[in-house]
Amino acid sequence: MEDLRILLLGRTGCGKSSLGNTLLGSRVFVEQNGINPATNQCQYARQHINGRNVTVVDAPGLRGDRVSEDTVFQEILSTIAIWSPGPHVVVIVLRCNNRFTLEEYASVRTLQRLFGNNIRPFLVIVFTGGDSLGATPDEMRQALERQIAAAGDELRLLLQDVSNRFCVVSNTGSPEERNQHATVVYNMIQQSVLTPNNGMYFTNDTIERTTQELEEVIDRLQETHRPESAARFVRRIWGRVINHNITLAIIGAAVVVGSAFSR
Repeated sequence: MEDLRILLLGRTGCGKSSLGNTLLGSRVFVEQNGINPATNQCQYARQHINGRNVTVVDAPGLRGDRVSEDTVFQEILSTIAIWSPGPHVVVIVLRCNNRFTLEEYASVRTLQRLFGNNIRPFLVIVFTGGDSLGATPDEMRQALERQIAAAGDELRLLLQDVSNRFCVVSNTGSPEERNQHATVVYNMIQQSVLTPNNGMYFTNDTIERTTQELEEVIDRLQETHRPESAARFVRRIWGRVINHNITLAIIGAAVVVGSAFSR
């Protein structure tokens, strides 16, 4: 079974990090307590689940202002370049026990604008906080559908944009209960994204250009140093990326420093 790469996006406080922990079956992401975001940089983790490697990227939370959106987008691009070739599914995370506002709708549409219309077949929505709606996944789903029917046009338009690919989960409860909700998400991803897209991943010109820039940095390093030392240096930097979530900008700085010390 092929690997699965999942990108989590959403506003600050929506429960992205908790959802990531639910999907991976362990507490690998720092969950938010209070008003400050738990995620300032893209974090990612990998687990072997049901016969395949699942990688989850937890992106910084959007705060609703243009500056933060641009910063988050650049951070995501850097991470995807390292994480090449790209995500199989992009999960928009919303809280079902909060009123869906025009600002939230604008933030999600901004993400669509930044990534382009080609992202639509790869988008799904996961509502968190399902325990406020019912005790079982079926009860949560039924209550959420009633909530959606009574909601404003913005939420219904957003669901139309993703062809009604959504589910609701709870990130609380026992490990067995959280595993049950993870299964709900994985089933939705398989049936509504992976199968229709024939297992293809999302990419666009911007992501490909960023990936190419990373490859060019490595090529320049190999051209200007002895192949053996260049290879060791690349492996050292790549190891730091994998272990410490270093972004593309830091890689570039490390290459410059490495070049200076290797002359």
